[in-house]
Amino acid sequence: MLLPPRGGQHPGESLGDAVRREVDEETGLTVTVERLLWLREYIGAHHDHPVQEANTHRIEAIFLCTPTTDPGQLGGHAQDEVQTGLEWVPLGKVPTLNLLPQAIRHPIASLTEAPDSYLGDVA
Repeated sequence: MLLPPRGGQHPGESLGDAVRREVDEETGLTVTVERLLWLREYIGAHHDHPVQEANTHRIEAIFLCTPTTDPGQLGGHAQDEVQTGLEWVPLGKVPTLNLLPQAIRHPIASLTEAPDSYLGDVA
């Protein structure tokens, strides 16, 4: 299972600063935040584990970023406890990966098109 870098925003921290910090912590990359691509809403009670995730409701902002350091040199200093590794993959390969959330696989692969910005309540 693959997950894009994710994390929380600190009080007083802009979204762009949070993205830069989280990407650095989890991958070791420095990035320029280009623009907001999508908002993902996840209401746990509507998906695979409705009882266990009954109180889960997340809003996730997914940004287009450009690395300003070498993406071949991956290795964050504050990886998530479930993180087992890092991999840089071509956009065309993304639909074939077990990437979560699954709903962003095809939009990521087709970034040259103009997708909707709100993905809705998706798993």
